[in-house]
Amino acid sequence: MAEAGEGETGVFLLAALLALFDARVAQRALRGRPERGSDFQLVKQFLGVLDTHYPTEKKLDFYAQRLRVNPRRLTAVCRQVMGCTPASLLEERCMVEARRCLAQSELTVQEIALRLGYEDQSYFTKVFRKRVQETPGRFRAAWGGSGH
Repeated sequence: MAEAGEGETGVFLLAALLALFDARVAQRALRGRPERGSDFQLVKQFLGVLDTHYPTEKKLDFYAQRLRVNPRRLTAVCRQVMGCTPASLLEERCMVEARRCLAQSELTVQEIALRLGYEDQSYFTKVFRKRVQETPGRFRAAWGGSGH
């Protein structure tokens, strides 16, 4: 069952990722390292596919197939344009959604982990702690979320 505002949040998050992308493009242009237009287009397409499928698809091969490129090319282009790997972007997208759910819903950490495709709650907590620098429970408490 979808929560209120979930669609708007997804659009907002995609817009934020695209804004980050545009900032990286401008940054590289200022340093005299213009990128190929096709590389930028590939990253934009990747971010769109990522935003749609991040809860269920965690494998790079899925995204590469959807974009009709090989995984090495997708990784190389993401590193060049965004400064990180597709796996890192995927993980960060999941953690953005996890933070939103912790702050705005009553879902348990286990339910959030499952919703984001993490079958093992302890692994989800480990990834969350690495990315956010605190546990899901402490994050929720700090943001006033109400969970179990």
